[in-house]
Amino acid sequence: MPYDPAWPATFAKWGTCLRVALGDAAARIDHIGSTSVPGLAAKPVIDIQISVASLEATDAFLRPLTEMGLVYRADNPERTKRYFREPPGQRRTHVHVRQLGSFSQQFPLLFRDYLRCHTAARTSTRQPRSTAQPNSATTVPATSKQKMPSCGTSSDALTPGPNTPAGLPVPVTPDQAFRSQSEPRSLSNLTVLNAIPVWTGECGTLSG
Repeated sequence: MPYDPAWPATFAKWGTCLRVALGDAAARIDHIGSTSVPGLAAKPVIDIQISVASLEATDAFLRPLTEMGLVYRADNPERTKRYFREPPGQRRTHVHVRQLGSFSQQFPLLFRDYLRCHTAARTSTRQPRSTAQPNSATTVPATSKQKMPSCGTSSDALTPGPNTPAGLPVPVTPDQAFRSQSEPRSLSNLTVLNAIPVWTGECGTLSG
């Protein structure tokens, strides 16, 4: 379907709720996938990436996410992440928990920012989608579009909730990551980690 300008705000609502639930367990929370690229036609599915220090320390994120109603897909075959789906009855949402600094965590951020900065690449990516038939498996019924998390603000400033650890930073826009105070500052614009080329945040510039 054509790009929907409401997608960033939809992510921002989720990001606010996830930050309150996870606190510093999440180094950053990002909008990834096709719906994170302005102007790109996409399936109406919000993809969210939560970056954590370790996938093995599941206590830090598994219980908070399931208590939000997210459904843990333990049988997901991709072992570089832990995968969750939306609460039953809500619009389709994919939550990917990945290890901070790993290739699988950096790649979707790099790809997203590349498409945001390169119109030609965005156009070539959009073309096949615009002529494709709607996929009934991902079409969101009109009645489910109104069912969104309601535990915080979706404005440009993230207001800490009652469960947010003291000192958690608040500045957030729907287009940015919900970053934890414990995230290394070198990650603020995606610098090189583990010699993997990553996006620096400036159009036309790669480092690594």
